[in-house]
Amino acid sequence: MPADAVPDFELRGSQAQPHRLADWGEHEYLAIVLLGVECPLANLYADTLNELAERYRDRGVRFIGIDANWHDTLE
Repeated sequence: MPADAVPDFELRGSQAQPHRLADWGEHEYLAIVLLGVECPLANLYADTLNELAERYRDRGVRFIGIDANWHDTLE
């Protein structure tokens, strides 16, 4: 692993399914965006992030959104 590489980690999805960083290894670039459903700034950037994801998909960039607020619920 290169010195500047992020070590593999695992997070649980909304249905408790595991997601590992290594699962995204086929993409050349991975943008991890931390969000919160009650954050007005995150909500303002949602459309822009979706547009960026679509624009750069063919260039090997994948965007992943992580809800970083433990108190957020599925509702």
